[in-house]
Amino acid sequence: MRGYIHPPSSGAYTFWISSDDASELRLSTDEAPANAVRIAHEKDWSPSRTWKSAEEFSYRIMPDPDTNDYHRKIRQRGKTHFARDKGGVRITCNNDTGRQLWHVSGRGDTLPWYPVKTHIGKAGGLGVVVTADGSGAVLVVRTQGQGTRDYLVHLDFKGKRYVEIPTPQASWADYRWPFVNSYKRWRGNRITGIGLGIDKIPPRTRASVLIEDLRFLPERESALVNPAIKVGDGEIRIRGTVPSDRYLWYRGGDRVGVYDLNWNKLEELPVALDNAEAPSGFADITFVNRNRKSDPWLEVQFFVQDKSMPVGTPDR
Repeated sequence: MRGYIHPPSSGAYTFWISSDDASELRLSTDEAPANAVRIAHEKDWSPSRTWKSAEEFSYRIMPDPDTNDYHRKIRQRGKTHFARDKGGVRITCNNDTGRQLWHVSGRGDTLPWYPVKTHIGKAGGLGVVVTADGSGAVLVVRTQGQGTRDYLVHLDFKGKRYVEIPTPQASWADYRWPFVNSYKRWRGNRITGIGLGIDKIPPRTRASVLIEDLRFLPERESALVNPAIKVGDGEIRIRGTVPSDRYLWYRGGDRVGVYDLNWNKLEELPVALDNAEAPSGFADITFVNRNRKSDPWLEVQFFVQDKSMPVGTPDR
C-alpha cells in the first residue's frame, strides 16, 4: 500500500504504526518511491491502534529555518546559514580565511542550535539523508540537555546518501575531533536542544550540505551469526551467535571472549584466521554478518600494537 501525505503545515511530525503481523512504514522526502526510507516498524504484532512500543516510532528533529516560533527557532551563531531547499534544509558556511574554520573546539563553541523536546533513552541512533559537496568539512549534530553528544558525518563525498549512525558515544575518539568534557555527564532521557552546523571547513572553501529527514532511531535487537572481520586481504571468522548487548574482545589466538555490558565474561567462541595480520598504514575493515534477517549496529574500537613508550619518573 502506498500514497501521498499532505501535511497541513510545516513542522515536526511523529509517525506511528500498528499492525498484525509485522510491517514497515517508509517515507520519501519527494515524490520518488525509490528514495523512501524506513521511519517506523512493527517487528511482531500489536493490537489495533495500540501505540505503546518504543520500537514503533522514531523521533524527527529537522530544523525549520523559516519559523518565528521562539520554541523552535534556530539560534544563529557563527557564519553558518540555513535555508529551505528541495524539501530539506541546506546548510552553508564560507571560510574565506587561510586557516581551517572551527565551530566546535575546546576553547569555544559557535555551533548554531534550536530547541527540541524529546528523549533518546531507547533511540541512540541517528538517521539523516545527506547530499554533500565533497568539501572535506564535517557535519555536526549535537544533542544538548544533561551533557552533550556529537554525531559526525564527514563530507568527503559528493552526491546523496542515507547515513545511519548507531551511537554518538565514540565521536570524541576520532583523532580529528576534540574531547568534550561534558560527555562524562551525558544522559539521553531529556534532550532540550539540537546543535547543528558545519565544522572543520578547509581554507578558502564554501561548504554546503543538504539534509533531509533528520531523526533519532530506535535501538533494534539483532544477533550476529558467524560474523567475519575482514582486514585488508585477510579475514577473522568467528563461529557462533552473538546477541544484542554483548561485547566481543579479540586479543589474538583461536578464541574470542564474549562479555556482557558490565564486562563480565560469559563465554568464548572459536576463531579461524586467514592472513589476518593488518599491514602497516591504512587498511579497509569490513564486518560481515551471516544473519540475513538483521542489519545490526556495531560499536567498534581497535587497539594497535606498537613499540613500548618509556615513561619518566615523577622527578623528571
